[in-house]
Amino acid sequence: MKLGIFILFFVLTAVIFWPILGQNKVIINDFTLYHNYPLVSFVGGFFNDYGTLPSWLPGYLSGFPYYLGQFLPVSHFLLFSRFFSFLTAFNLAIFAGFLGGCLTIYLLARNLGLSRPASVTTALIYTFSQLNMWLSSMLAFNVFLFILPSLFLLALKLSRGWQPMTGFWAGALIVALSWYSVFSEFLVFSLIALILFAVWLDFWGKREVKKFWLRFRTTVLTTLFVLVGTLAGSLKILPTLGFLEHSVRAKGALGSTTFFGLGDLVTQFFPYFSLPYSNFVSFLNNNFNLYIGVMALALAVA
Repeated sequence: MKLGIFILFFVLTAVIFWPILGQNKVIINDFTLYHNYPLVSFVGGFFNDYGTLPSWLPGYLSGFPYYLGQFLPVSHFLLFSRFFSFLTAFNLAIFAGFLGGCLTIYLLARNLGLSRPASVTTALIYTFSQLNMWLSSMLAFNVFLFILPSLFLLALKLSRGWQPMTGFWAGALIVALSWYSVFSEFLVFSLIALILFAVWLDFWGKREVKKFWLRFRTTVLTTLFVLVGTLAGSLKILPTLGFLEHSVRAKGALGSTTFFGLGDLVTQFFPYFSLPYSNFVSFLNNNFNLYIGVMALALAVA
């Protein structure tokens, strides 16, 4: 990546977030304002005072176990909090996440064969989309901006002959850290999409190869590093799964017990919109999923 591209993304990101970087403003988002700010402030202060993370959050839901929440045991915020006040560290972490998203998506687009202008456009559309601008003011989503394209870039590199053991351990490390740093539900869907991307790379890119290992090496390596990384993340996953049945979201009130529902999975991969009175399709979780853009699908299949 040329220095000019980095400077371009750095300047554009800084301009967009200048109100919080240069004018000491705060982000008015209900979740950020009422959940992220107080919790992250407490965790950052505790970490700086005692050199470790808390086991209990006394100010959340009248007390809540730290390890059961989406409160980032691993976060770039903790690095910034060592040198800056809470609000400055939080704002720098938000800025760094968006900048990282621009850079990693740009690299992915370039490796997929897009030109520099097309790659810059892709990076800006992905990073500064309406959904990301809203969600990624929360740290559990902000980290995801650069983790997701990094994993897809890694799979792409493996499909092109990058050193398999280096790629495997790099992937396992990213997945393991992700379980401790990003919003878990997004990570589940993203890891499924990552494996499907690896299958696509092998199936369409190596049709002339007959031996299974050589043809589906990327799929095997990707699946293995996802499994190993998930195993390393089990210290976070298992207590959370055990707690779900005791939570206020139990019995499927807001979807926790339909975590792996078919409808939830489908809507992550295909554009859709909901129609009223469509709950007769029960296995789609009351969303009637419709494809948008038949031509795009036809071109993709072709």
